[in-house]
Amino acid sequence: QAQRKQLVIAISSSAEDLRWLAAHQYACSVLDKALSYCPVDDQRALAKKVLDISGLLPEMAVQRGGFAATQRLFKVIGDEPSLLAKAKLQLTQRASELVGSKHGRALAAQIYPELLERQPVIALPSPSRAPRQGGGTRGSGGGHRGGWGAGRSAAHSGRGFDPGGRA
Repeated sequence: QAQRKQLVIAISSSAEDLRWLAAHQYACSVLDKALSYCPVDDQRALAKKVLDISGLLPEMAVQRGGFAATQRLFKVIGDEPSLLAKAKLQLTQRASELVGSKHGRALAAQIYPELLERQPVIALPSPSRAPRQGGGTRGSGGGHRGGWGAGRSAAHSGRGFDPGGRA
């Protein structure tokens, strides 16, 4: 119990340290653990300190490492209307950034679905559909391994036909 309290004191000793911790991809998991396992009063105090730093919550929410800590923060403050309102206000102020990221959209859908209803739908390409490195698509000869158009067609390459689209 004493070690957990020391953890909260250490990670929230200054706004600058807390901002760094919360925004770091891996260090943010320490914040998640503190919000999960420290005494309830310390969890609330830590959540309040995160919310007191303007823009930190949405910054956490849009990154992979901060997703779990942001979810946990909402569980910690769920029964305190003033803190919940403050958290939602921060997310609302940076809504376009939030819904523009995979993790931000997932978080909003889970804890603040009304935010998604207010935002226009943004069509982002799937990573599997994004243009390949080297410019071009399969068949243009600019793909990673040369694609089908890199000198010979699949039919003349001696590899045969692959119903999955790979020769």
